[in-house]
Amino acid sequence: MKILNKKIVVLMLTLFTVSITFSQNEKHPIDIKSAQCHENSIPTTNAAMQCENIALKAWQTEMNNYLELLKEKNELINVALLLDTQEKWNAFNKADVAFYSSHSQQLYQSGTLGRVAIITYRKEIIRKRALYLKAFYEDLE
Repeated sequence: MKILNKKIVVLMLTLFTVSITFSQNEKHPIDIKSAQCHENSIPTTNAAMQCENIALKAWQTEMNNYLELLKEKNELINVALLLDTQEKWNAFNKADVAFYSSHSQQLYQSGTLGRVAIITYRKEIIRKRALYLKAFYEDLE
């Protein structure tokens, strides 16, 4: 019986990982809008920062939307654990971005390209988390 349970858990984890991989290969509307923003803007550092900031805010909204949707699934998941995990993820994300920022500031000698790199890094981390939460939510549906 324990072997069967382990096989089921491994199968579920495999399916979950595959669904995350496929969802990340699709073009998300936020990514499409971000690419259009970059294509349609004047190629300057400030324009790049504006486009990345718009995308960052959109991904933050997407992540928060899926957190709210997951909270409604309290009969299927442990919401307290979800919130604890998100709080810890937020703390890690903040520390990780601070570390990356210190490196980027040195690499780009505190120039504006460093700020674009930091915003882009933040956006990508939030994007990955939002897609993870989305895949998790869709697996519950």
